[in-house]
Amino acid sequence: MQEQFLISFLPLEAMDYQVFASKAKENIAAAECEYNHGRYNASANRAYYAMFHTAIAALLYYNVLPPGSRWEHSWVQAAFNEQLIKRRKIYPSKLAPDLVAVMSTRDIADYKDAMVSQKRAYRALRKAKRFFSTVIIGVGGH
Repeated sequence: MQEQFLISFLPLEAMDYQVFASKAKENIAAAECEYNHGRYNASANRAYYAMFHTAIAALLYYNVLPPGSRWEHSWVQAAFNEQLIKRRKIYPSKLAPDLVAVMSTRDIADYKDAMVSQKRAYRALRKAKRFFSTVIIGVGGH
């Protein structure tokens, strides 16, 4: 139990990108399951977090770390787009709007007085799968 406590306070540069890749893969499966059971809000939420964890895995892999000690959503989105797409050209530019677009869908699912439609949830899931498969191949597969 104490070992888990210590691991959670490791410096960012000591974090393993594979852990975040595994979280992303788990969230893809959860998003798919939720979608298949008609739970479109939950599917959109998990689709976004699959993409968020995928982006963190890539940032860690390429040693792009946040200035503080947390992975803030806005920073992850900006750093992924600026550092890994625009500056280093590691990933295709078609991925750039996807993280923000799916976050917008997650915001509806989590914070608005509206429901995510089947069509919108499907699009979020499709984008999450594409994002994951494109990015994780770039970080050695998983």
